[in-house]
Amino acid sequence: MRRRSITRIDPGQAVRVRLRTGASERTLVSYVVRVDSEFLEIALPLDEPGLAALPPASPLEVSFLKQGLYLQFHSCIEACVKGERPAWVVRRPEPERIETVNRRGQNRCPLKIAVLCHQVGPESTQTKWSKGYLMDLSTGGARLVCEEPLLSHSPLSLEFYFGQIQEPVFVQGEVVRQISQHPPHYGYGVRFQSIPEQFRENLVEFLY
Repeated sequence: MRRRSITRIDPGQAVRVRLRTGASERTLVSYVVRVDSEFLEIALPLDEPGLAALPPASPLEVSFLKQGLYLQFHSCIEACVKGERPAWVVRRPEPERIETVNRRGQNRCPLKIAVLCHQVGPESTQTKWSKGYLMDLSTGGARLVCEEPLLSHSPLSLEFYFGQIQEPVFVQGEVVRQISQHPPHYGYGVRFQSIPEQFRENLVEFLY
């Protein structure tokens, strides 16, 4: 019973998807849109173009965090749902085909957390506010997708809620690289420079 509870996949579950097409490999962070008795739908990340064109039977490795464990399974794309919220249709795995993997071998945890970004440019009058999502998280940084372009190699303040912390978490960081730029979604790598101690402790407990 406990095994079935741990391996159950519900709508909204954050997942990391590893794609292998020929000699290339891509790793994406997304979430489950819909689940039925045979299939589940995984949302196509809006900041990653061309994913809907992948042919059926393309292999996938899907991993997710549940009750403190990293779990993964292998499947393939059955079809692609088009429209306002494009998604891959993937065959739902049997519980015994979902494997536990070493969490400490993972650098980041896939998730989806709403965040408010505040950035002040070289000129104090250059202030940017943007809404977005943290798409994965580690003790050293995060992958951020937001609605407005940000300045690279500039300080950034992030405000979001995490776990059982009742008050919003304020984290100071820096945009260290641009991952993608496909308006209206912009992807960035953020390195943390200063994080609250309570958040650090909760995050370490969450990850390890």
